[in-house]
Amino acid sequence: MQNFKSIGKIPVYGNKEFFLSENDYCLTDVFGGPTAAKSLDKFEAREDDVFVVSFPKTGTTWMQEIVYLIGSNLNFEAAKTISMMTRCPYMELIPNRVDVSTMPSPRFLKFHYGYSVLPQSIKAKNANIICPYRNPKDTLMSYYHFSKSEAIIGFNSDLETFVDYFVNDR
Repeated sequence: MQNFKSIGKIPVYGNKEFFLSENDYCLTDVFGGPTAAKSLDKFEAREDDVFVVSFPKTGTTWMQEIVYLIGSNLNFEAAKTISMMTRCPYMELIPNRVDVSTMPSPRFLKFHYGYSVLPQSIKAKNANIICPYRNPKDTLMSYYHFSKSEAIIGFNSDLETFVDYFVNDR
């Protein structure tokens, strides 16, 4: 796993701390930052794993639902009764929440990390990676409104500032 260095707290994000990887991947402490990323070093991928790897607000939840339904032979009843976090866990949260090693294969898992930060075992096993894409303008606006409304991100500035951060990978 890469090393991360703190780039400090960014006031428009409610003073949350941000970190930069060796290859300029920006990560926040919202979900554990580098500690969570480094804990995934021990993660063991399986060849039949299916990962939804996406930038936030690009259709991740929609894609997770499609992947699960296809992989479960359209088991709509399970999709209605089992939470998305159980069916397709959010890997950045796993160090604190879910033990995916006990999940039956194939496992459906989700990352918002960039490819360069994914655990090496995913690449080594040639696991299946699905990357949903969305028009960047739509992604930007959806992410802006999400960031403004969610306490977890706490963005507290205007759209112009958000656009500047968005296009400059901040």
